[in-house]
Amino acid sequence: QLMDWILDLVNIKQSTPTVLVTDPKSRLKYFQQFDQDRQFNTGVFDTSFGFRSLGITIDQYTMLLQSLSSLKPGTLFMLNTNDFKFAKATNGFEWAEEGGKVFRNYETKDAMYATAVNYMDFVCENPNGQFKANNLIY
Repeated sequence: QLMDWILDLVNIKQSTPTVLVTDPKSRLKYFQQFDQDRQFNTGVFDTSFGFRSLGITIDQYTMLLQSLSSLKPGTLFMLNTNDFKFAKATNGFEWAEEGGKVFRNYETKDAMYATAVNYMDFVCENPNGQFKANNLIY
């Protein structure tokens, strides 16, 4: 099924996916199992961003595998990152914490922790060349 989706993107929509994004449960159950019936290989790949990431290879197509906890379980995106262009960055960092509390202290720890996020906006120049699937079967 995954190979069919890739071939549809390549042959019909003229787009080669470079990143596969799914929810953490699907990543764990579907992509990190080494079952005999899987038609792809998993491995660790060097990225153009200078870090290493888990990825899959099907025939001559290699995609980095990422997960987002905000996705509904069973959701899968195949994206061609070359279609996304940088639009703008926020003006500095925003503090990401519920209820407006920036600093938090963990029990048994003396240190205080905070999370700062710098958001960036991207524009997809070819939305038709992206793919979304629901109800991924493990």
